[in-house]
Amino acid sequence: MLGQRIRITDSWTDQANCKGKTELFFEGRHEKPSERRRREAKAAKVCADCPVIYQCRMFARENGEYGFWGGESDDERWQLGYLKNHTIARRHKARVSRAALKESKNRVDDSIS
Repeated sequence: MLGQRIRITDSWTDQANCKGKTELFFEGRHEKPSERRRREAKAAKVCADCPVIYQCRMFARENGEYGFWGGESDDERWQLGYLKNHTIARRHKARVSRAALKESKNRVDDSIS
């Protein structure tokens, strides 16, 4: 199945628990790492008992999708090697790293004040 592109079909997406809850599954503009963790925790709860979690996860893995799919974040797919060769993935990781560094610096600055 690796290397084959999977298409979204109504047969499984119509059964997904996430229908109409897009804001939980995709990063907002200028989202902080702490906000992302909270959002993804909520998304994971929606996915936990979803009847199509496996199909959703495989779709994201096979198609290099970003966002939270099938109970799995794009960072988790990155760590598993599904996004490693994508230019967008490298930019995404750099952006996440910069945001985490900035948040860490803000916490240090706040503790000094």
